[in-house]
Amino acid sequence: MCRNCVGREDNRRRVVRTNIQLVWLMVPLLALQGGMLGVLGLLSSTSSARGGLPAGSILGMGAIAVVIVLVILYAHLAIPAMAARQRIVFGDGTYTFTGWFRTVRLRAEEISRAAAIGHVRLGAAQPTHHLVLAGPRRRLLILVGQMWDIGQLGALANDMADRGVPLISLLRPFSPAQLRSFDPRLMPWRQARPFAFASLLATGLIVLAVGAAIAVVIVVTG
Repeated sequence: MCRNCVGREDNRRRVVRTNIQLVWLMVPLLALQGGMLGVLGLLSSTSSARGGLPAGSILGMGAIAVVIVLVILYAHLAIPAMAARQRIVFGDGTYTFTGWFRTVRLRAEEISRAAAIGHVRLGAAQPTHHLVLAGPRRRLLILVGQMWDIGQLGALANDMADRGVPLISLLRPFSPAQLRSFDPRLMPWRQARPFAFASLLATGLIVLAVGAAIAVVIVVTG
């Protein structure tokens, strides 16, 4: 039985590939913001006596270019390193999960429900199995099937059940929204309604970019 589990090599490669693809989706959004700054800068320059782009627009586009470079470096350097450090340690009534950005330590009595989910799609990843750990009010952790195989998560779930953690198995296909309807602790709203969340996020980014660009134009031409 796995007591000190690390993700298998093929699983790690799959997780890295999926996350890099998601990060690359940010690049066009950032480039769009840089283009908007440039267009607004050109509009402001044609309405003023000076030619060329205002200094504020140039600085704004430069900052966005730096962010794009940092995003690309993060995708190709940080993501593989973080995937390699993921680990699950259990066996004494405590559970230590080393993930992407943090290490979570839980005791069996802190877990109100463990849900073994047989088939659900999260984001752009392919549908697969997951193990979700819920506390009294919220989700504590989700262990995704892209990283951990059924045997590893099954050993973990059985250990929790042996220590009194309520365990349920949801084997039929579920959508994130259906999981949230079943138990809101299993799936936060942002994952249950990914398109609505993404639309709100994109709208916020566009409003922020337009506001920043207008502020730059006002300062430069004022």
